[in-house]
Amino acid sequence: MSDSDNLLTHQLKTQQAEPKNQNAGLQSASLALELSCNRYLNLYNFAPIGYLTLTDDNIIADINITGAALFGVKPETLINRGFADYVAPEDEGRWQRNFQYARESGGKKQQCELTLLRADGALFYAYLDYLYQQADDSPALLYIMLTDVSDQIELRDYSEIYRSILATTLDGFWIFNSEGKLLEINSRYASQSGYSYNELLGMNIADLEVEDSTKHVAEIIIGSGSGQFESVHRRKDGSIWHVEVSMTYLDCNGGRFYAFLRDISSRKQTETEVKEINSALNVLLNRRQTDRSDAQSVFSAQVEGTIFPFLKHLKKTSLNSNQTQLLNILETNLQHLVKTYGRANSLASTYRLLTPVEVQVASMIRQGLPTKVIAATLHSSEGTVSIHRKNIRKKLGLNGKTANLSSYLLSLAE
Repeated sequence: MSDSDNLLTHQLKTQQAEPKNQNAGLQSASLALELSCNRYLNLYNFAPIGYLTLTDDNIIADINITGAALFGVKPETLINRGFADYVAPEDEGRWQRNFQYARESGGKKQQCELTLLRADGALFYAYLDYLYQQADDSPALLYIMLTDVSDQIELRDYSEIYRSILATTLDGFWIFNSEGKLLEINSRYASQSGYSYNELLGMNIADLEVEDSTKHVAEIIIGSGSGQFESVHRRKDGSIWHVEVSMTYLDCNGGRFYAFLRDISSRKQTETEVKEINSALNVLLNRRQTDRSDAQSVFSAQVEGTIFPFLKHLKKTSLNSNQTQLLNILETNLQHLVKTYGRANSLASTYRLLTPVEVQVASMIRQGLPTKVIAATLHSSEGTVSIHRKNIRKKLGLNGKTANLSSYLLSLAE
């Protein structure tokens, strides 16, 4: 075969191989494009945040799986539905305004927070990052990145509540670490102590307590988790004030102590004043008791020295039975008077309920004298004495009772 024949054969084989190489290249490019599209779809659908596309009429044109999951449905359920249908009623007006701002923004990125509705009616809080774009030959679209921030909103709300409580409470508040360094203070404690917030921040509680008991107290609180105790603090001007501390320990960030401090200086002052008053009253009561005892001794000595000796002399004289009886009654009553002088007793209170004659009758009944003797002594009849007995029992609440009147009157003086 000539050289020209060989060249012709090579050209024919080359021309036959070129279509096969071109088909292989096209197939490879098509496969790469398919893989790239699948990779894009996976990244789009399973991204950690929701992606939505809204038409110019506020209609959901596209949404990824993550975004649909926030609403509790599949993506196809939301396609061609109005986005405003999933905005909570209280935020509908705000969303319409924001949507209009986005259309008029000239392609600038916008943000807002909205309260949205899940398919089951439950609310969730979302943060929206969105951009309105319109290509020359394409319809205008609003591209939204949607993130569920419910936990952050609740945390922010709790933080605001927490700060509001600390700002309005009548008690001071501390947060400090295990070394006693103050990490947070409320304005109430700053005003109570006379230090500014910046001065207190970073100070050690040992700088504020009169007695450094930090380590001892910390060990107790760590062991029990919480506790309450009293302490004495020193203000910036050097004055002393008393506080009641309610403290809790949490084992986080190396250990944190949370304490509410109530100013109890007025209470301590009142307690001191009450103690002083009680002490003064005790002195007065003791003095009164001493005076009463002295008066009783003086009275007893006078009666013993100036009356009883003469009664003894009278008993030795010639007396009839009635006179002797009267003398015995007089002596018994004097002995009782000396014994009970200066002391409150039930018998004296009881005698105030009776008439003068009833008192005389009661005193003789108490001595155990029979009705006949009492009547003779008072120059009265036994019937009259019996009436007095009944009246005395009635006034003493003994009617209908079996209590012996003599024994009852004796018990009153014991």
